[in-house]
Amino acid sequence: HYHGVLTISVIRAEKLPVGDPSWVPGLPGSSDPFVVVKLGAQEYQTGVKKKTLNPEWENESKDFLVDHPNLQVVSFAVYDKDMVTDDFLGEASMAVSDAMNKCIRSDGDIADIWLDLKDDVEVCAELGSRLLVRAMWRPLTRDCDEDLPADFGANSGSATCVLFVGVYNVSGMPEVGDAGRYWLEVSTGKDDVQVTGRVKPELKGVVDAYQSAKAEKIRKLHRAGVARDVIADVLEVTMQSVSDCIDDGDGDPRGFVTATWEQPFTFFLKEPHHTELWVRVMSDVDPLACDDSAVSPKSSSGSPSRRFSGRAAKREFCVGEIGFNVINLLDEDKWRRQWSTTVDVAGCPKASLSTKMSLYKMTEVDRPRWESSWEECDEEG
Repeated sequence: HYHGVLTISVIRAEKLPVGDPSWVPGLPGSSDPFVVVKLGAQEYQTGVKKKTLNPEWENESKDFLVDHPNLQVVSFAVYDKDMVTDDFLGEASMAVSDAMNKCIRSDGDIADIWLDLKDDVEVCAELGSRLLVRAMWRPLTRDCDEDLPADFGANSGSATCVLFVGVYNVSGMPEVGDAGRYWLEVSTGKDDVQVTGRVKPELKGVVDAYQSAKAEKIRKLHRAGVARDVIADVLEVTMQSVSDCIDDGDGDPRGFVTATWEQPFTFFLKEPHHTELWVRVMSDVDPLACDDSAVSPKSSSGSPSRRFSGRAAKREFCVGEIGFNVINLLDEDKWRRQWSTTVDVAGCPKASLSTKMSLYKMTEVDRPRWESSWEECDEEG
């Protein structure tokens, strides 16, 4: 369970150590500093500022999800960018609870915080090196009773919602051979694409019971004009199994497989009313072996998909995709549990995606409640 979002912006640093000494007498050394910010497994790296010991950054911020505010720590490490190995300049850290406390007790839920940098040989202490960061705290809520206005987030300078997506599996997919793999591309826009691992699919359903070879025999006999009851007698299988093979495959001699990931994704959204989530099923083997219209299926609007442009065409085939309107996640109860939906895949009428999604809003701090929760924190954090 996530309590909220802590947004960290790196503003500037002062009096940094020299990472690149000057070889010219009389000329001072300098550094090419950048900052790495971490909160648990979440990480962000700022841009590099060239030849300065007092760098300033603009629009360098990261939204961090907070689940254990009393235990988590935000760490900052400053490095000098080099061609081979980046030189360590100094580091600092602050407890998430301290940052939250400062935000809650400030105007606008935003606090500017100076952090003293440290290093093993105490150069930073001697120079007075320090880092200025800006923190903003916003709790998360799953309040579905309040309708969001159509322009919600339009005037916001940062994210207003968090979309949690869990993808479990895709089933009823065509086989891709022993070497073939499936993966998913999950996206809320061309600049925000997240990818699952590549997995080998497994045979499921009717293919489990009668093996791929028997399923292939059923379909071959059907294409040859043999009646279904005769096929069942000859191969000693049930009529239902024969119908499943023929109707599911539409005469395709291949079996159907399931690819499983059970992988979570997180998206920070600004305007949920104007955001669509797309899940695209990809393979490094063309399971359809047909024309481009099947390799890149049409979207619901009837035009070929171009939502994930820029990826290499070689050995990356789009097998199917499905889109969702994000705003519907606020008032549809089914989105709170695992559910399945059909994926449009040529020749695979029962192809489906199993997923779970939830949309949470970032809200303003309820000060009386939070002040009582953090009353043990002193004024200085």
